[in-house]
Amino acid sequence: MPQTLTVLIQGAVSEPELRETLKSVQKTLPGAPIVVSTWKGSSCRMSEVNHWIESEDPGDCGLLHWSGKRNNGNRMILSSRAGLETVETEYVLKLRSDQVVQHDGFLRAFEKYRGLPRRTCILEERIVVSRFFTTNVVRCPLPYHVSDWFHFGRTADLLRMFRCELISESDGAEYFTNQANRERHGFTEEKVPMFPVRFTPEQHVWMNLVKNAGPLECEHHMDANSNATCFSEASIASNCIIVEMNETGVQLPKYQSEIQNSLVRGIHYSYADWRQLVARHEGVPMGRRLFGSLLTEKVSFWFARKASRLKNRIDRVKQFSQTT
Repeated sequence: MPQTLTVLIQGAVSEPELRETLKSVQKTLPGAPIVVSTWKGSSCRMSEVNHWIESEDPGDCGLLHWSGKRNNGNRMILSSRAGLETVETEYVLKLRSDQVVQHDGFLRAFEKYRGLPRRTCILEERIVVSRFFTTNVVRCPLPYHVSDWFHFGRTADLLRMFRCELISESDGAEYFTNQANRERHGFTEEKVPMFPVRFTPEQHVWMNLVKNAGPLECEHHMDANSNATCFSEASIASNCIIVEMNETGVQLPKYQSEIQNSLVRGIHYSYADWRQLVARHEGVPMGRRLFGSLLTEKVSFWFARKASRLKNRIDRVKQFSQTT
């Protein structure tokens, strides 16, 4: 399939990271056209790239995390869209500029699972997405949170995703720093929202994609009511393929510690979690062998969460003892 797919690398670029990404793509997918979609003023054009696109930088949308990290959602949407609109092949692999492609497991996963039954058809075919930051809404209340680390699928399907509305100032620019908004959605000084934004960039893109296929019934990023949870799960079961990171072949080296963290792993869909979703929403048996890995994942997450809570209590005791 390398001759029928394009590799799109989007976002801000730095020469060392982009060179590693290009080297890995050329080794794993020889002959595949490469498109880089970035911002005006980039100074690291490379001859390996077939099509280099530079767009006007829309800037960030304010805070994304309470820690101070900025919301680059509109940058991601615009650079993805600009790149996808130049792709001429039927399929596309969309990457960040700091990722590497170690093997073509994402292709094998696509071929293996593309034919599974689908009841909530929003895209023409399922797309392969990263398990990391595709959030398991049962374990972490973030419905419609499909990872933007990488996507593989039909070019037309990814274009549908990224021809979404941009994140508005009212939703993206520190929505929950406004006390009236916090109170309207039931938050207090003790119960605070996970993020200052109304929806994360990942939620914004996926919700814009699926909103015409059913009722979203989701007022903010933590609104995991039963209806939102059900439709979020159904949309992921029918329109995504999720396998383990090492099986996709697409890696993000700077996040290796997070990828190995059991607590982080536990709040995102594993391959076994996804197969369980497909079994429940599409009526496809998941197979006996997967129950063992599903149980292992849940037990690891349970112990990691207990350890995290214990550490937090110890830290609070230490803090209290230092102030008395």
